[in-house]
Amino acid sequence: MSVVEYHTSDGIAYVKLNRPEKNNPLNRAVFDRLEDIWDDFCTDDDAHVAILYGAGDNFSTGFDLGEEIGALDEFNEEEIRRKNVDSSVGGLVRGKRIHKPVIAAIEGWCLAGSFETALACDIRVASETAKFGLYHVREGMPNADGGSVRLPLIAGLGNALELSLTGRHVTADRAKEMNIVNRVAPEGRALDYAERYAELILELPQEGVRAQKETIVETAAGGNLAHLLQYEGVLAYNGLVRETVVENARAFVEGKIDDRDQRLQSIGDAFAEL
Repeated sequence: MSVVEYHTSDGIAYVKLNRPEKNNPLNRAVFDRLEDIWDDFCTDDDAHVAILYGAGDNFSTGFDLGEEIGALDEFNEEEIRRKNVDSSVGGLVRGKRIHKPVIAAIEGWCLAGSFETALACDIRVASETAKFGLYHVREGMPNADGGSVRLPLIAGLGNALELSLTGRHVTADRAKEMNIVNRVAPEGRALDYAERYAELILELPQEGVRAQKETIVETAAGGNLAHLLQYEGVLAYNGLVRETVVENARAFVEGKIDDRDQRLQSIGDAFAEL
């Protein structure tokens, strides 16, 4: 079974994160598979729009710290500057120029690096039970894969700071209010709604669609989007080298900070009800 499944049908490329038993976390195997998939999508003349979604009840809970904690120990500044400014999260976040539209269909949890992956998509559809959060800060980690660049462009500086500095999550309805989500669908129907967007796009001249996406993306952030993403990569991954980050990540994996996370959850839930 592939960690990410890919198939095409009637002009749509379906990209499914496929580790439902663990809520589709991201790891190196997922990144490597996604790299190949985006290459195939870009060169496939019969695929015009992609839909990224998760198997089971959740989109993805983010980076799999349980499997990848050792990677943090391996990081050093020289390696980061050499390797990590061009590509991450399977090439969608930075590194690849994908001029065909990509739609995210989000059910359940969409956290941390997977939230940043969704931000790299062009349209986001979320079910009414979806939840979004940048949980990096809970372990002392910075947004490393586009959250510090794309979220302010999409949601505005104030909303980006709110989510990034508090580490709390928001519902699909709140995410739509913040312009993070384009459409809220009934539970279990995010993929159906994403397909409706894809059908609209497929009715248009594809040369114009791709030129339109390229124009918008390449001129975002004053034409410096690629540079800013690279700069974020250097700064953020340098932050991951810090000993305290590694210690916090390991404590999370070992379940030693559950009480704090429960307090954060309780405070966040009470705040959401105000």
